[in-house]
Amino acid sequence: MSDPLIIIDPGHGDVDPGCSYQDICEKDIVLDISLYQLKRFEELGINAVITRYSDIYLTPDNRTQLVVNSKSVYCISNHINAGGGKGCEVIHSIHNDGKLAYKIFTNLVETGLYPRRVYSKESTQYPGQDYYFMHRNTGSCITNIVEYCFIDNQDDREKLLKDWKIYAEQVIKAFCEYINHPYENKTEYMHAVNKLADYGFINTPSYWIQSDFYEIQYFEELVLNYTGKNDFDKAIIYLAQCNIINSPNYWLDNDTYSIENIQLFIIKLADNIEYFEFADSVYTLYEYDVINSPYYWIDNASYEIIYFEELIVNYTNKSTFEDGIIYLAECNVIDSPEYWLNNDTYSVENVRLLIIKLANNVEQFEKS
Repeated sequence: MSDPLIIIDPGHGDVDPGCSYQDICEKDIVLDISLYQLKRFEELGINAVITRYSDIYLTPDNRTQLVVNSKSVYCISNHINAGGGKGCEVIHSIHNDGKLAYKIFTNLVETGLYPRRVYSKESTQYPGQDYYFMHRNTGSCITNIVEYCFIDNQDDREKLLKDWKIYAEQVIKAFCEYINHPYENKTEYMHAVNKLADYGFINTPSYWIQSDFYEIQYFEELVLNYTGKNDFDKAIIYLAQCNIINSPNYWLDNDTYSIENIQLFIIKLADNIEYFEFADSVYTLYEYDVINSPYYWIDNASYEIIYFEELIVNYTNKSTFEDGIIYLAECNVIDSPEYWLNNDTYSVENVRLLIIKLANNVEQFEKS
């Protein structure tokens, strides 16, 4: 078998967690990204290997030796940043022209990540050599360190947790473009189309899977079906408000879209169906003046009980939370009042499920 073209390096591992925020660790996210990229390279017919398949520790020498021994031409070392900054950056060797680094960077920025920088750094300890050991000690391999975003920046962190697969795919696409290798993202895209069909947003999945060209009117119909809006511009703005898309201007300011961007958009819609259902429910309650700040409910990963109790009181027009819950049960809006009455804390999942149920019943409940 021929030597691999590329080796993927998930940074850190085991006792070396990398940067972290609460229980979110760099070592875990970059492993997910790297395993996804390995699978995608294999699907595309690109010979690829990886430095670690699981949560194990590699010393710097172990890691760089794996790269050298693989005889790979390229290396992508995946990392997450920290330290109060924002956005993505790609670091290349001082002995490399940086063209692949800029290609990766450009593709990541296209997804809506903040464009931090592309750079190289010389070592002060070893003049004429690279500062980072992944550049300095990987021989002739063209190594690029990809820092996707900052884990201690809330906006970056939320984007990363929701869209890491899209960012991982953009690196794949950039690499294929750089080496002039045919690129397609059919596997995940087909799953996305079928998922949207299962939810009733797409009527003819064969059109979306088999076509080499998409008529804009059909794409706009899909977006309208997904959002329940009657105007495409309003639908795009709504998706941006719900944090489903990061770059609404692209869809609002252009009359034509590339096949790749439409397919990435469809994948994102499918990945966020459940999330969008919740966000859509929040905006429904906002329109009925049940809640005052939709962003609080959509953007937060935890909720203060006092605000949830206020929501119930507003929805039922009762004077106490307990009376509101009992009334909801009497109106058959909720099935398990005991859970809400007998506990002092609630899971985020249960709060969101109840909010979806409240939104689905808001017109019927208003009448009753």
